[in-house]
Amino acid sequence: MPNKSGSYTRIKARAYLRKDHQYKDGTHSVLMHVHLDRKRIKFNLGIRVPIKHWSEKELRIRRAHPDHEDLNLIIDHAMSKVQKIAVDARLKMRHITPMEFETLFFGAESDSFVEFWRHEMERMRPQMAHGTYKHHKSVLKKVAHYAPAATFTDVDVKYLMGFDRFLRQQYDNSHNTRVANMNKVRRYVNLAIAQDKMERNPFDHFKLSFQDGHRAVLTRPQVAALVKIWSDGHLKPGQHVALQNFLLGCFTGLRISDVYLVRKSMIDGNLLVFSPKKTQNRNKVIEIPLTAMAKKFIAQGGDHLADRLSEQKTNAYLKEIALHADIHQNLTFHVARHTFATIYLELGGSVEVLQGILGHAKLATTMKYVHIARARMEHEMGFFDAQDWSGSK
Repeated sequence: MPNKSGSYTRIKARAYLRKDHQYKDGTHSVLMHVHLDRKRIKFNLGIRVPIKHWSEKELRIRRAHPDHEDLNLIIDHAMSKVQKIAVDARLKMRHITPMEFETLFFGAESDSFVEFWRHEMERMRPQMAHGTYKHHKSVLKKVAHYAPAATFTDVDVKYLMGFDRFLRQQYDNSHNTRVANMNKVRRYVNLAIAQDKMERNPFDHFKLSFQDGHRAVLTRPQVAALVKIWSDGHLKPGQHVALQNFLLGCFTGLRISDVYLVRKSMIDGNLLVFSPKKTQNRNKVIEIPLTAMAKKFIAQGGDHLADRLSEQKTNAYLKEIALHADIHQNLTFHVARHTFATIYLELGGSVEVLQGILGHAKLATTMKYVHIARARMEHEMGFFDAQDWSGSK
């Protein structure tokens, strides 16, 4: 609505190349920088080009780029939308906040699938866990890289097949990673259908399902070796924290997100009672009995169960420790959860109780660890056949 003061938000915008971050393929993202009076916002245009193909003088893609015409049309389209909002603010004497600008720019009138995704993702962000939001944003970058100008009409079976091939060839994504990415696409397709932006669901004729891959799992001797390394106290401070948190996961089954979420105040006697971060929206409560071994790896001081370390740094330290311990598996924090579940079953624990400890909604998810435990048992029983039982020397 027009304001009585006679002032309005002055809006200026420019495209620019983000030179401080380069992707593995040598490209850089093209961003839009918008000034709303003294406030600034920026967003990704879904374009990536090498520095040599960006004109700093013209703020456009150089003709040497094979797709310069299409990519420059995306920039022109974005600038035109900003100009339209600026003119409207001037004529109606409106003050526009950054949030209002984003709503206008990525609003319902657009038929861009990328812009729709970005708008809906930001709208749902308050209800998303931080890790979930980061994953949605990561997949959006891939979608924007694949087809930045795709409309709702373009998102069909052919689009999905091309995106799956793009993930495999451009990002070298594994089958299960591609399925996880595609499930995010499915979510925004469903949202678009619910809002009458799409009539047909291309996923009705495009099926992808997760494959049971090899799960890295440590043996009991390997866990014992890591406990000894941790106890010896010869690790660097960062390595010590990473291994302590990892071992806490080995004896509780906690995910890394929950290791940093839970508090000592959530311990009731020998039970850790909490709502997992992954399922907080479903109000699920988990109870994990804390063994004497598990309690050894709880951080000293404060209310936090563990000292915080980023997942990336944790996994980097774990790989260093794995070399030191002569462990040849790809050691990441999630291996601790797999290890806990497998050893729990090997020691005689029931799969139904394990389901509750891990917080699995479906028993079938937990049953995967039963197969791992059985496979290890059969392998180790083979040691009998490797012995010489003939009595000869």
